[in-house]
Amino acid sequence: MARPTPAILGNGASDVVQIISPSSAPPTAAYAYDLSNEQDAAGAGFLKLIRAHHALGRRTIEKLTVSMQALAAVKTPREFTALQHKFLAESLAAAVSDSAAIGRLTTAAFTAAFDPTRKKIGDLHAGTTRQE
Repeated sequence: MARPTPAILGNGASDVVQIISPSSAPPTAAYAYDLSNEQDAAGAGFLKLIRAHHALGRRTIEKLTVSMQALAAVKTPREFTALQHKFLAESLAAAVSDSAAIGRLTTAAFTAAFDPTRKKIGDLHAGTTRQE
């Protein structure tokens, strides 16, 4: 394997700095989502997804705190086991419910994000079939 030399790299480090300099153009608007604009379906979808994850995390921490306090207050091993089984059942039910909600929000956000691309592909396909 050849070792990189200034001849291979072009004019040296100045080319590399020029490529990654902060003055380079920002990403195109086609890939930017405005999370503050409720009219942007993709941005609104991602914002809902972020809020759902935040709420899920908050509920999880609150439930964990209450559960640990309840487990610390038990007096017998039988009570500990019963409480542990109760928390396990509640956690599994919440996990199923939360994952379904997060899945729906994720699907909606990505569907909205890729909708313009899907429409362009549909337009291109319709244009090619008309020309045939």
